[in-house]
Amino acid sequence: MSGIVYFVGSGPGDPGYLTIKALKLLRSSDLVIYDSLVTREIIRKIPNSVHRVAVRMSPHSKGMKMKELTELMVRHALGGKIIVRLKSGDPLLFGRTWEEIEPLEEAGIKYEIVPGVSSAFASAALSKTPLTDRRFSSSVAIVTGHEANNKLSTSVNWGLLAHSVDTLIILMGASTIADYSEKLIEAGVDGSATVTLIFNASREDQKMIRTTLARVSGGLAMNFGDLCTVIINLRSESTNDHEKVLDLMPQQAA
Repeated sequence: MSGIVYFVGSGPGDPGYLTIKALKLLRSSDLVIYDSLVTREIIRKIPNSVHRVAVRMSPHSKGMKMKELTELMVRHALGGKIIVRLKSGDPLLFGRTWEEIEPLEEAGIKYEIVPGVSSAFASAALSKTPLTDRRFSSSVAIVTGHEANNKLSTSVNWGLLAHSVDTLIILMGASTIADYSEKLIEAGVDGSATVTLIFNASREDQKMIRTTLARVSGGLAMNFGDLCTVIINLRSESTNDHEKVLDLMPQQAA
């Protein structure tokens, strides 16, 4: 009898954002395969009786290859095991989940996707940044700041986005921010548009900065890493010409 694989979103980092279903699966599974981006606080929620395997799928790391990962899941699932594939944020937002699902389908293995709180929404909530507002924002687009290296051309049309949506959320968006900010301004977005950067949302080292599109386009130094969410309110003008470090660290949930 074959087992099942649950693709589970662990949320932005604070274990308080884990869903009840996610926590139940972590406690009842035979094997948890987790990304390096999943926090230690969440890993501690897994009972010692559950086998754990850490995988590094970051573009900057030399960890387990996709083929090795899927073979591991298939082998244990065919052996009747209940597997949790634990991912940071939500499994369906830039998590490469469908690349892992395809081999399961080919092997006839059952799977289920359990949504998690994406950093896109946690970052907005923690920084008190509106994503929609009937006065100036009726649409939201979520895009990646890092496309796959093997793509022949970009899929993100910044010029089109500048005129078709009101709020942009860019995940993993710090390192390329000067480039796409300049493209947005060239497409007609006002340089005074509000930009909020949230690094490591909900984690102990969370940092936030609120500034303007013109400043980040001009090369404002950002020492933020991969776990940075950028929110650009394209139709909302900033009331401050300088960047502002936000002190909005929430209380860590139990």
